[in-house]
Amino acid sequence: MVHKRLVLGWLLASVLVTAATATLKATVSMDATLDLPPDVRARLRALKGRPKFLPEEDGSYTGVQDPAARRAAEAAINGVIERVEALLPGRATKAAVLKEFSTGLDQLALTDTEDREQAAGYLEQIMDCLGMESSDGLLNKWMYGFDPT
Repeated sequence: MVHKRLVLGWLLASVLVTAATATLKATVSMDATLDLPPDVRARLRALKGRPKFLPEEDGSYTGVQDPAARRAAEAAINGVIERVEALLPGRATKAAVLKEFSTGLDQLALTDTEDREQAAGYLEQIMDCLGMESSDGLLNKWMYGFDPT
């Protein structure tokens, strides 16, 4: 009986330490300056220069059909890229980038699920340019209303 309590105590302590460490890492990583790839500006410029929300040649995405809505959505994504570029190099923290993502998502008036997925994909491409691995649930919350992770 004492052995079971000791094992359960160690298990509980291990879980608590792991949770506390993960919380501390998340807090530190949000405020820490991102470790940016050397070609980050070129990557962002290339992404900004590509047309967005157009139909895919293979038919996997039909694009935003209304030209004015497509231009507005493209401008919102390009605006995020511009604001992220303005953070480089010294102020580019994960928290600052996610704040710009949130601002851009608020500007999008996309109701079609495929268009929203496309917008989230563009933000994921920005994350790739910056070397960011996660939006910490921001994109899931925008897409689905909750973060399933």
